[in-house]
Amino acid sequence: MTANRPALAPTRTSALLAVLAGVGSVVVGTSPIGTSAVAPLAAGVVGVLLLTQGLLQAARSWLAAGTLALVGATTMVAFAASDPLPSLGGAALAFVAWDCGEYAVGLGEQVGRRGATARQELRNAGTSVAVAAVAVGAGWATLAVAPGGVPVVALAVLAAGLVVLFVLLWT
Repeated sequence: MTANRPALAPTRTSALLAVLAGVGSVVVGTSPIGTSAVAPLAAGVVGVLLLTQGLLQAARSWLAAGTLALVGATTMVAFAASDPLPSLGGAALAFVAWDCGEYAVGLGEQVGRRGATARQELRNAGTSVAVAAVAVGAGWATLAVAPGGVPVVALAVLAAGLVVLFVLLWT
C-alpha cells in the first residue's frame, strides 16, 4: 500500500463506470456545438479529470466538483444549441457518473476495494441509468409540449435546479 492511496480505496467496477459515464456526458452533452465553442468541451474535460481525481483520492469533494463541471458544460451547450436532447442526456450521464462515484467511495469505505461487490455495483449503476432515463424522458416530453420552444420559466427552473444540485453536492 502506497502512502498516497487511502487504506480503503473506491471499488473498481463503480469507479470505472463513473469515469465512463463522465466521458459519455462530455461526448453526448457537448456534441451539438461541434468545433465552434471550446468552453463547454473544456469544462467537460475538466469535469472528467476532477471526477477521476476524486476516485483516485476517495474524495467526495472532488467528485462533486467534477459533477458540477460536467453539468456546467451541458448547461452551456443547452443555452446555445437548438436541440435540448443532447444536453438532457449529458446532464443525466453526469448524474450517473456522480452516483457511481459516490457508490464506489462509499462501498470502498465499507468493504474495501477487494470485496466481491460487482453485482451490487452493476445493480446500482442500472438503477442510476433508469432514473436518468426517466428524467430525460420527462424533460423531453415537457419541452415537446411547451408552446414556442423553451420558455423562460424552464430556464429559471433549470438555474434553480443547478443551485439545489450545488448545495446538495457540497453538503
